Amino acid sequence: MNSGAFTGEYNGKKRFVRFGTPGISDIIGIFRGRFLAVETKRKGKVATDLQKAFLERVEDMGGIAICVDSLDALIEFMKDYEKL
Repeated sequence: MNSGAFTGEYNGKKRFVRFGTPGISDIIGIFRGRFLAVETKRKGKVATDLQKAFLERVEDMGGIAICVDSLDALIEFMKDYEKL
């Protein structure tokens, strides 16, 4: 998902533009009819407060939300989730 901000100049005017939903997960999809949000991080990194809040909102509304630092972690989560 694209979200963030950038600065630019147009016709001599400087602009600051923010776009997207703050904290939205990197991967958004549908899994077995349920909304899926996956936040991806490098090893040793953690989700920001905005990212955690987004994941909590997804879960509160009945979706599936996870923060992972590897493809293997996501695969294991999905395997365990399918067993439920």
